[in-house]
Amino acid sequence: MYFIIQKRKKIKPKMEIKTKDEIKKKENIPKKIKSEEGKTMDSETLNRDDITLEKEWAYGRSHKGNRKHNEDYILLEKIKDIYLLAVADGIGGHNAGEIASEMALDTLEKFITERYREDLSTEEIKEILREAYNLAHSKIKENAVGDRTGMGTTLTTAIIKGDKCIVANCGDSRAYLIRDGNVIDRTKDHSFVQALIDSGQISEEKAMTHPMKNIITSALGLDELQIEVYQWNLKKEDVLLLSSDGLHDYVNKEDILNVLRSNEDPKDIVNELLNIALEKTKDNVSIVVYKKH
Repeated sequence: MYFIIQKRKKIKPKMEIKTKDEIKKKENIPKKIKSEEGKTMDSETLNRDDITLEKEWAYGRSHKGNRKHNEDYILLEKIKDIYLLAVADGIGGHNAGEIASEMALDTLEKFITERYREDLSTEEIKEILREAYNLAHSKIKENAVGDRTGMGTTLTTAIIKGDKCIVANCGDSRAYLIRDGNVIDRTKDHSFVQALIDSGQISEEKAMTHPMKNIITSALGLDELQIEVYQWNLKKEDVLLLSSDGLHDYVNKEDILNVLRSNEDPKDIVNELLNIALEKTKDNVSIVVYKKH
């Protein structure tokens, strides 16, 4: 049995929620960190309509697409000897989805920063990821009161340590492992149409146009929490792609792969995929790309 959630139901807000602790006003001002040689290493453009995160090792953008507000959030951080990447896609009216997705990524980053040690085994890393998801789930539920009732978020996270990649997923955002222009593995959605795919009733291609494609069966903050954890081995030149459904529900797999086959740089990959998605999507779009060197 599936716990069916109608995703992203839009409620016309009577007023905007503006709390100092949970909604940060962000100006469109790039933040840059320079190395000793003066080379720009990281930059961020924190405009909620079009968030850009740029690191030496990865690139990400989150765009409002054809929605009035962007309820997605993305994360790129280096913590000790690991890289932490994440995409969250918020659910709920009155800007509550934005609050839930930001809360999830804030909780994730703080928890991993506090709990991660370089001597942790792969299994221990998986466990702290699960703990981070459960903590974020609890915090979102505790804050889901008043206009925020029913808020939640998807969350797809990747931790890269050397040639190992640990991925956790809840909801219908995705992570793809792409090698030599082909999908080697990907996370499985918690969605109604994924259940139809698994039972052989429809194909992945048919799922993209299915009238119930926006119904998910699990999300942080909502009653049914499912956390799937994956372990992938990375090779040189492998690409890790994280996306919200504003990309993969509207741009088919072959078009996504063609962009990766024709571009080497993560920034070029993200920007081209975003441009294609913006011509088709009815949702926010978030894309993060890491390339193994």
